[in-house]
Amino acid sequence: MEEFSYPSLTFVPRPLEDYLEAFFTALALNNSRLTDRSPGSALYTLGRAFAAVCAEQDLRLRGVADSVLLATARGEDLDALARDLGLRRRGATAAVGTVLAIADAVTQLAPDTLMVDTNSGVQLVSRNRSPVTVGFVVETRIPVEAVTPGAAGNLPAGTLLVVPSQPQIRVTVGSSRQQGGVVGDLRGGADRESDSDFRARLQMAFRSRRGGTWESIRAAILAHPGVEYVEPQVVSPGVVLVWIDSASQLSDSSLRSIRQTLEQLRPVGVETTPVQLRRRYISINVQVLPRLGVDLDQLRAETLEAIRRFLLNLGRGRGLEPERLRQVLLAQLPLRDLEVLTPQGFVECGPQEVLRSDDVRLTVP
Repeated sequence: MEEFSYPSLTFVPRPLEDYLEAFFTALALNNSRLTDRSPGSALYTLGRAFAAVCAEQDLRLRGVADSVLLATARGEDLDALARDLGLRRRGATAAVGTVLAIADAVTQLAPDTLMVDTNSGVQLVSRNRSPVTVGFVVETRIPVEAVTPGAAGNLPAGTLLVVPSQPQIRVTVGSSRQQGGVVGDLRGGADRESDSDFRARLQMAFRSRRGGTWESIRAAILAHPGVEYVEPQVVSPGVVLVWIDSASQLSDSSLRSIRQTLEQLRPVGVETTPVQLRRRYISINVQVLPRLGVDLDQLRAETLEAIRRFLLNLGRGRGLEPERLRQVLLAQLPLRDLEVLTPQGFVECGPQEVLRSDDVRLTVP
């Protein structure tokens, strides 16, 4: 597989001395009478002030470039860029697991009891919901969690802990004792994702990302059961509503599935939201005069399909003009003439609606 690489940063700030030299060169090329370039002269002071402004702007431009490129962005700048991909930096997590406790005499261990590894300083708390009896013959398993999130809490099995509030209890990290020793490390502790690790995960997200074009998005959404029409609406730069027409009300699970499809296919930096269109049903009755020799059953099927395509092509918020329907059907069907009996006038359509027909009648004089 070809290795993915980020765009390289080609902007390199020019040092102040370069700008100062360019200033003097420009004066010389224009036959300027100002020739005293010695330090401390008025010309030198003016030129250095000009060069300092240019060099400072270069540094600021470099800072902007560093903040907007994934290859160089850090901290909050990297987090902001990642949100365009729907990704967030992983926060620190606390290690969890179990410990084995035994005491000099039968005693009670309360919930949230503090335990400490004196070597590393890692602190744990017990996560038993109610007091647990700790005996002096058989070890008792107790769930624990690291107080401070981070990889340091992943203590290996066999680590000895002390209970400051109950020094008579001896605690060992682990879930059981087997031949060869204690097993059951504390696991799941992780430090907050570093810039380099987060950047690597973003790189993988780019590699696995599919599509990005409207045609790929449209085709993927039309593949969802029941979806018959999809149309984008740009609300503002980077914000797009995806209007969806379906014969029935889309379920919550269907909408979640469509959102997941959009999340995979949307262009980076574009926010997409699926919205279901309302259907406005109308009755359509057309009277046709077929050409000679036309099979009427086949003509009816072709007419129904042509009307269905006509309504689909109208799209969101566009009304129906009977004369336009007549012209389209005459152009597509083997007819000598056609008259639209209903509707008799222009049919309005709201901005969040599409026109559909569940009552199409075809009559032959």
